[in-house]
This record gives sequence, structure tokens and C-alpha cells, in this order.
Amino acid sequence: MFPEDPGAPDLGRASFRALVESAPDAIVAVDAGGRIVLVNSQAEATFGYTREELLGQPVELLVPGARRGAHVSERQRYSQQPRRRPMGLGLDLQGRRKDGTVFPTEISLSPLPAENGPIVVAFIRDITERKKINDERARWMREEAASRAKDDFVATLSHELRTPLNAILGWVEMLKANPSDPALAAKALETIERSARAQAQLVDDLLDVSRIVAGKLRLDIRETELQPVLRAAIEAVLPAARAKAIRLEAQIADDLPRVRGDAARLQQVAWNLLSNAVKFTPDGGSVGLAARWSDAEVEVKVSDTGPGIDPAILPHIFERFRQGEQAGPSRQRGLGLGLAIVRDIVQLHGGRVEADSAGPGRGATFIVRLPL
Repeated sequence: MFPEDPGAPDLGRASFRALVESAPDAIVAVDAGGRIVLVNSQAEATFGYTREELLGQPVELLVPGARRGAHVSERQRYSQQPRRRPMGLGLDLQGRRKDGTVFPTEISLSPLPAENGPIVVAFIRDITERKKINDERARWMREEAASRAKDDFVATLSHELRTPLNAILGWVEMLKANPSDPALAAKALETIERSARAQAQLVDDLLDVSRIVAGKLRLDIRETELQPVLRAAIEAVLPAARAKAIRLEAQIADDLPRVRGDAARLQQVAWNLLSNAVKFTPDGGSVGLAARWSDAEVEVKVSDTGPGIDPAILPHIFERFRQGEQAGPSRQRGLGLGLAIVRDIVQLHGGRVEADSAGPGRGATFIVRLPL
């Protein structure tokens, strides 16, 4: 018969004790005062103590040091309303071995009535190996996701580079075949210029991301008037908006205060948000920019009547190389760099940016907040 606290109540007969001894989980019974009154051999193996070392000791001996104070309070609350708690509730629980090592556990609790207050029997399972397997599986899944993301990025980058290049080469061939057609030459030059600018913007975005990641993006910080910065961004996207018959509206407060920032980079932020809104808004829709200020910050809001943002994508909308910003069937392609660059530039200015959408078909709104 294994030793137990002489003052403990009789918890069962020999057959019950044999069953406790043979249990695959560590079993620790605690009285109403929080002292250990029974352990089995698996508890000895799990925690590295002998029975004699455990019996009569406070159960907090088996709890990591940083958690002992909180455990006392939790145990006292539990003793007031004891109830059965099954394993596998997803609680982040830990045990402490005699040598001081801490290990992850699952614990179920079962209160048993006794003369001097309930005895709480804890079934404790060491899940170190399971956690290692789960962590390894999670790491493998992250690596797989990263590999797929890299493949998707390379494929999308190839598409984004090839599309304007194909247009340039196609119009060059047409010019070579019809060198004396002035109307054709004018349209060819317009298309070639637009395609070349699209390629240049793509390369600029890639370079900006590289500089940001390396911490080498330089900002020319000075007192900056926001009105001309925002109006310049609006002028830059007007041709694209007119080509899609999109109504572009601006409400910029006349008394916007100056902010400390890089005018060119802040214009890039506004342009990225506006061009993104125009890109995803269907023909005949509307895009709006509003700017106002309070005592603490300037708020710039860009909204559209586009297809909205999928709720599953919304928390990740500013991640680099994240695609799928658009909800609905007619998804636009893109590298997913523009919004990530917006976030990084805004944060470098001490501000923040957020996205919101009421759901598919209900447009999207992006709000930039810059400190005064």
C-alpha cells in the first residue's frame, strides 16, 4: 500500500487504490486547504518527486513559480463552487518538475465530498510530445504557406511585368508595319507611355518594399501642407477615373494644419489609396477623399463604391504580397504591395491606417491618421 497523509480521509479500498496506481495519467488529490493527500506512481514519474516528498505539501509546489500566487486565488475560488472540469478545454496550463523544468499539461478536476471539505482529484497529463508534434506541424504549414505565397508572387510578378511589356512590343510592331499613319502613331505612343509608367511604378514599389524591409527608406521630414499634397494625388488619378466614368469627389478642410512629414511620401500614400479605389471600383462608380482634423491628428479618408473586402481578408489587408483584396467574382490581379507600402510609410510618420468594409458589394474605406 502506498503511503498517504495519516490525517487524510479514506479515499477508497485496495481495488480502487490499485486502479489509481495503474492510471496512465498523473493523479494528485488535494484537500480543502490545498495540501496534497494522495499521489500515484505516474505523478512521481511526471514531477520527479517521491510520494513522501509530496504528501502534505501545498499543491503549488507543482505549479511554476510565476503562477503560484494566481493559482492560490484560483484554487480558493474553485473550492467555493467545486465542479467537474474535463480535459481538452484548450487551457494553457503548465506544471513544474522537481528539477525546476516547466512543461505543458492538460488537467481535469473532479471534486469528491469529504468530511472536512471536498477533496479535489486532479488528473494531469504531460503533453510535451504532443505539443512538439503540433508545433512542428504548425511550422511545416507556415513553411508550406510561405512557399505557396512565394510561388504565387513569382507568377503574379511575371504577369504584371509581362502585361505592359506585351502592350509595348505589340504597338512597336504595329508602328513598324505602319510607319506613316499619324493616328496610329499617336495611339501607340500613348499606350507605350502608359505601359512603361506602369512597369516603372511596379519596379518602384518593389524597391520601396526592399528599402522598408532593410530599414533604408529615407524620409525628408519637414513641416508639410497637406492640401496641395492631397490635391496632387487626386490630379494624378483623374485620368484613370475618367476612363472608367468614375466620379471622384474631394472634401478637404481649408484649415488643415501642417504636419511633420515627407510630402512626396505622403502624396504616395494618398495616390496608392486613390488608385487602388479606382482600380477596384466598377465603371460609373464613385471614389471619395475627405480630410479633416482634430486637436490630436489629421484624418484622411478614402472610400469607394467597389465590391468591398472579404471579411476573411480584412485583418490581413496590409500584409505584403497579400492578394485577394477584392470581394466578388471579378478579382483584379496585383502584387499586394500598395497597401503594405501605405501602412509602412504611415507608421514611419508616427501615424496609423485602418481598413473597413461593410461586406461584399458595399465598398471599402481606408482611414489614415497622422499626428499633429
